[in-house]
Amino acid sequence: MSTLRARAGRFLVLAAAVAMAAGIGYAVYAARSWGEESGRFVVAGVEVEGNVVLTEGEVAELTGIEEGTSLLDVSFREVEEAVAAHSRVVRARASRRLPDRLMIRLTEERPAALVSDGEGGWLEVTADGRALPRVERSDVVDLPVITGVVASECDEETGEELATALRALQAAWEVSPDLWMDISEVSFAPGSGLIIYTVADGAEVRFGLGALTHQDLKRLWLVLADARAKGRRVRSLDLRYDRQVIVRFADGHGRRGV
Repeated sequence: MSTLRARAGRFLVLAAAVAMAAGIGYAVYAARSWGEESGRFVVAGVEVEGNVVLTEGEVAELTGIEEGTSLLDVSFREVEEAVAAHSRVVRARASRRLPDRLMIRLTEERPAALVSDGEGGWLEVTADGRALPRVERSDVVDLPVITGVVASECDEETGEELATALRALQAAWEVSPDLWMDISEVSFAPGSGLIIYTVADGAEVRFGLGALTHQDLKRLWLVLADARAKGRRVRSLDLRYDRQVIVRFADGHGRRGV
């Protein structure tokens, strides 16, 4: 008798589970049908978060989703892959915001500098030297300029110069973001090596032909900070000599320091 009751109990549980699954399936079907018939749950727009350079319209176009598409039929994976395929996007995440919005959260590629395009304009390049495509709002980004190199004409030599300049900018950021923000231009002078120009003073900083180190940049930042704390404007700094910094001020006076 107990065995029959146990079997009956299991049957009832199984039947209940089947009924629940059928109910859920019907509810989803009914919701989809109701949404399609009533005009609800269709994409009325795309909202974007995390974008800096790309506009909301540009991201919406990348998704390939048209207004009027059923929000319940959108494949998040396909949308994320389509948006992340853009060279300015590191990653993308898609989600729904009911009743009618597709949400895209972006992480954009951070440009490191501006480089001449050889036609009178400028291209943004990443820290590893990749040129980023122009977009509607790319001109709002304030970046250091690398001169003496044309992005579209990089051979082995100029490619190494570009890489050296980008490494210098990355090292400056690691020493202090304020130092990176104070760099307006990085250039190469034939026979003299790397030259940096600052924003605040317009100072010319020479590093020479050797490899630029974090210690060189720390010395630069200490000298600039010290001079500014004393209200003096730096005209030039020469760090080409071992353990020595030659500073010339705007008032014509100079100083040698270790």
